[in-house]
Amino acid sequence: MGGNVGVGKLSTTNKLHVKPDLDTEDPVRFEDLQASTDSADKVVVATSTGVLKTVDGTVSQLKTFIKYNASSGSSLLGISLLGTYTPVGFPLSGREFDENSEFSTTTGVFTAKQDGIYNINFQANSKGLLGAGTLGIGIFKKEATSSSYTLLAEESYVNLNVSVLFIDLDVSPPTRSTQTLVKLNAGDQIVFGTDVGVVGAALLNGFEYQFSIHQVK
Repeated sequence: MGGNVGVGKLSTTNKLHVKPDLDTEDPVRFEDLQASTDSADKVVVATSTGVLKTVDGTVSQLKTFIKYNASSGSSLLGISLLGTYTPVGFPLSGREFDENSEFSTTTGVFTAKQDGIYNINFQANSKGLLGAGTLGIGIFKKEATSSSYTLLAEESYVNLNVSVLFIDLDVSPPTRSTQTLVKLNAGDQIVFGTDVGVVGAALLNGFEYQFSIHQVK
C-alpha cells in the first residue's frame, strides 16, 4: 500500500501519522511486547515533533557523574602535556562513584561516551610544607580526532616563604583548585595534570587530589 496513513489526522506527513482526539491522550500503545535477547537492540526515542527514531541501545544514555579521591598521585607514562605539567593518575580505591564507567584508572584518562556539556573540578592539597617554587594544577582536553592535549583551565603560582625571627613560614595557601565548563563530543578525553616545576614528578606523592565530572546537558 502506497502513500501515508492517518489515524485521527487527515493531513499526514509520515507513513503512519497518529493524532489523538485530545492532547491529554496517549496516541500509541503496544501490548504483550516480547523481551529481546538481540545484542544489537535499538532504543526508540521521540523527537520534539513526535517522530519516532532509533538510537543504538549499546550506547549509554546515562549522564556522567564521577568523583575520585587520591591520597597520592602517580605519574602516567605515555601522556605528554604542556610545559612541566605531569599527568596525575588515580587508583581504583579512590573512586567514590563513576555512574557511566568513563574514567580509566589504568590510563588516568576520562573518555566521554556521549556529546554534552560537562562541569569539571580538580583540586590538589599539600600534605606538608611547601618549598619555594611553582605549584599548579590543570585540566587538559584531547579531542577524539587529535593527538595532543590542550589546557582548558589551571591555577598556578609561585609559593612564597618569609623569614620571621629565623623561622621560614609559608605564606602561600597549600591548595590549588580549578574548574571549567566544557562541551565534549563522544570520544573526547580529559586528563588532570600537576606542575611542580623543575622538581618534577617526585612531589606528586606529597599531595592529596580529587576531581569530579558532572554532565549538565
